[in-house]
Amino acid sequence: LGHLTNEPVLNPRIMYWSYCQDTGNTWEPLEQARTEFGEAQHRGSEPDIIVETDHELFWIEAKFLSGNETVPSDPRNSKKYLIGGDCWFDRVFKSPFRTIAVEKKLYELTRFWLLGTRAAYLTGKSFYLVNLVREEREKFIKEEFAAHILEQQGRKFRRASWEDIYHFVSGNGARTAAHEKLLAYMEGKSAGYDSLQQLLPGFSIHRAD
Repeated sequence: LGHLTNEPVLNPRIMYWSYCQDTGNTWEPLEQARTEFGEAQHRGSEPDIIVETDHELFWIEAKFLSGNETVPSDPRNSKKYLIGGDCWFDRVFKSPFRTIAVEKKLYELTRFWLLGTRAAYLTGKSFYLVNLVREEREKFIKEEFAAHILEQQGRKFRRASWEDIYHFVSGNGARTAAHEKLLAYMEGKSAGYDSLQQLLPGFSIHRAD
């Protein structure tokens, strides 16, 4: 994460699918944001990984075979996304909800940006929404989504790839057994079969050593 932000990341706490190990419940700032924007607690927005550090809040949405195109099940129902948090939507977006979530089909990222920036505001931290994708997929998602959001110092959207992780780890001179296990996993990871029933590689990587 420090490699992404060019800043030191201090004392990270990792929460998978919004579960806070300290409390045994949903991470409280996310639960508060869900309430403010009218989401049902048992069906609310849930990033794959939340990393809270001393000064930053990272929300990571990871994609492998699936993409970022999502739309609301009922486009007429925007819950309280437009009015929740004292009209927080207007402070973090340039475009109308329907344009981003329905016409551009970026509903999931819209929700994560809305709730994530709000949770960061509630905790007094900088916010990074990181879209983790395969290198050959979603190549222009940064430009596409950034065109509709209001970024500023301490509030950023980032695209990162699984291959970035591989090259970052493989370039680390002091590799451990855990590092080697991760590299071997990524080298052997498949992405299903092609039309000839040949296994497709999961990632675009080639181990130099």
